[in-house]
Amino acid sequence: MVDALPDLNQRVESSDLSPLVEVKVVSRNSPDTGIRVLKTIRRDQLAITRSAFTGGESVADYMDAFDVDLLLTNNVDDAQKEIDSRRAAAILKAPPANAPKIPKGQVRIAFDGDTVLFSDASELVYKTQGWMPFRRRKRHCSTPPCKRGPMPACS
Repeated sequence: MVDALPDLNQRVESSDLSPLVEVKVVSRNSPDTGIRVLKTIRRDQLAITRSAFTGGESVADYMDAFDVDLLLTNNVDDAQKEIDSRRAAAILKAPPANAPKIPKGQVRIAFDGDTVLFSDASELVYKTQGWMPFRRRKRHCSTPPCKRGPMPACS
């Protein structure tokens, strides 16, 4: 993913000098351990020019300073802190052992439609009332298009 994301910059024609995608490493590792990370970045010629090592502190506190639009992490607490701050964050998990190999240069991202792309009204019904009320709501709301953001999907 760290290889493929910066490659997106080559696929976009733009007169703007700033890249479309910039990967920044912000890690809970100590600065001493970070030296190994920086050596690996150089050895593998990864397109990463900015990094911070927090010595165990939350990386979420650095997102504003690094002008980050999306935090990709495996730390649930950091992701939730970003989400609570109304910023985008996602938990990354290792693919299953039997997952097909993704071709080099490809990035595949899936979004949870309820709560991420569209209203979380149906998701709230599921969490508070269970599966059957959730299904009834989905059937009731099947005709009108979903609304964006935190607005109800249908009335």
